[in-house]
Amino acid sequence: MIREFRKYTTGVVSKILMFGLAASFVLWGIGDVFRSSAQGNYIVRIAGHSITPQEFQQQMNAQLANYRQLLGDDYSPEIVKKLGLPRQVLSEMANRLLLRTEAEALGITLSDDTIMKIISQNKSFLGPKGFDKDTFHTTLQRAGLNEDAYITSLRNDSATNLLLEVLDGSVLIQRPALEALYRLHGESREATLYLFSSDSIGTLKTPDDKTLQSYFEANKDFFTVPEYRQIGYVKLMPSTLRESIKTSDSALRKLYEKRKDEFLTPEKRKVLQLLYNTKDEALSAHTLLVQGQSFSNVAKKMPPSNKELSLGYLTQADLIEESRDTVFGLEKGSFSNPVETTFGWHIFMVEDIKAPVIPGFDEIKDQLRNELVDSKAEDALYNLSVEIGDRLAGGQKLEDVAKEMKLDFSLSPFFNQSGKSTDAKEVALPPVKNLMTQTFNGDLESTSEFQLGTDGQYYFVSLANIQPAKLPKLETVRDEVLAHWKKETLSSKLAQKVQKIATSLRKGDIKPLEGVAYRTKPTGKLLRDTTPEVGGAPAPSLPLPLRHEIFVLAKNKFSQAYLLDNGEWAIAKLDTVHPMEKAKVTDADLAALKNELSEQYSEELVQYYLAYLSKKYPVDVNEAALNSLLQ
Repeated sequence: MIREFRKYTTGVVSKILMFGLAASFVLWGIGDVFRSSAQGNYIVRIAGHSITPQEFQQQMNAQLANYRQLLGDDYSPEIVKKLGLPRQVLSEMANRLLLRTEAEALGITLSDDTIMKIISQNKSFLGPKGFDKDTFHTTLQRAGLNEDAYITSLRNDSATNLLLEVLDGSVLIQRPALEALYRLHGESREATLYLFSSDSIGTLKTPDDKTLQSYFEANKDFFTVPEYRQIGYVKLMPSTLRESIKTSDSALRKLYEKRKDEFLTPEKRKVLQLLYNTKDEALSAHTLLVQGQSFSNVAKKMPPSNKELSLGYLTQADLIEESRDTVFGLEKGSFSNPVETTFGWHIFMVEDIKAPVIPGFDEIKDQLRNELVDSKAEDALYNLSVEIGDRLAGGQKLEDVAKEMKLDFSLSPFFNQSGKSTDAKEVALPPVKNLMTQTFNGDLESTSEFQLGTDGQYYFVSLANIQPAKLPKLETVRDEVLAHWKKETLSSKLAQKVQKIATSLRKGDIKPLEGVAYRTKPTGKLLRDTTPEVGGAPAPSLPLPLRHEIFVLAKNKFSQAYLLDNGEWAIAKLDTVHPMEKAKVTDADLAALKNELSEQYSEELVQYYLAYLSKKYPVDVNEAALNSLLQ
């Protein structure tokens, strides 16, 4: 977990947008600490700090976007609800707020100079010559952030990171015990899986109408057809505006005369140098040059610290400041007196000079034309957007504005929050940031937004129509409801039956297996960690808790029952224990194990610390506000 917290405090925009705590969700683990409240513009409040509905929604949208990308066509709001994502996200946000509150209480903070140093060293803000302020602002703008908000978040995250440094655990353990742990860690085991599927239950009787109706009503959310919305949009393409802009050579020539100094290629000089550590060495070399010896001969008689004599062609700006005036004050073929810089003592020689050059009009005419056209296109786009915005502000609808201004107006098909149409097909939508959030959170209901798309085009987007969510009548979805009832009922009965069998097997009673349909499968050699099986027949993907239990079972003993990814239930019987094959354990092996144990210890410390903080700073959860967002 410490690694995850640190990950949260590194990177550029991820410092604010990303979250990924792996465990220890304090918010939902200590129920007696919380108080429900139904008033106020907050979701969670801790010691004067709060998580607003807007902040929670922003984090939810970021996670939902990740899930959409991860699950693809399998994504649905129902899956998100079953995973408990909203509660998980809020728990993670509350954990971070607890740590921030404690950091403030302890006076853990970073100075402005330290914050600026962190920012200036961030690779995402660097330009050709180091930290670039324009790059910094552009990066924040793309992430929807402003400078003050970013610096505040960075300061809070850095303080939290310092607090977590204190929780780094270190394990003190003697070598014999550590070596025994290492060998235990390296052993492998083989087990037999007893696998149970719906075949173990048999055929279910078809439920009567009353049972099916009750099931349908108890699962209304699942069978409700989601809300669909439709948007209208106008696409403004800079390329189209560029095509309509004409430029004359006379206008370009005027622009050339006005800006030609900008295209000046400055004077360049081919510079040789001899660099010495001491002034006496430099003076001795200079004396030889005065006597008429060549640069190369002097370098042979008095080898300088620089291997390459030639620095190549340099502009004045390419030189270090202490040597600029000296080098550019020399004539071609002459050399300087010794010059001291931070690198030592230099003797410079100018071997050649390239005079400054201003390119002719014809050489840069096309470049000027493109720049002028781009500038006029930007002005035209701005003026067009302002006119559209003024008309919309005056109460006109986007469709009417487009018609009057002879702009193309497009109307999307109806789509849900997954971007699917009513016939479950992907809908082609304007590629603008947070379109789903704007469409389904009401941002477009009262206004039309002007936005830059990821395709480089600009869009005005407005909400056109809403098709509310509705619960169909049972008779129209009877087959679907029946199929879900059977699946859920079989799953429930199977779970109860297998767990009962597991309880008997663990007591040494194998009678419950008689007459039950099941199959067995060897796991092959299993390692204690999550690495793939070694040798033998590959077993179904094993849940981590089952794998862990296999490594604490005695030989011929049975595990508890576990649900597998394929819907089967598994009970494991330990068959064989294979001691670690490695004859000698090295110091490096033990050091790696010690580091692993230290990290595990640190993670436990974080869990206990969060539990302590949740009691020190009571967490007020506004259940009413939260539930209204989750409806």
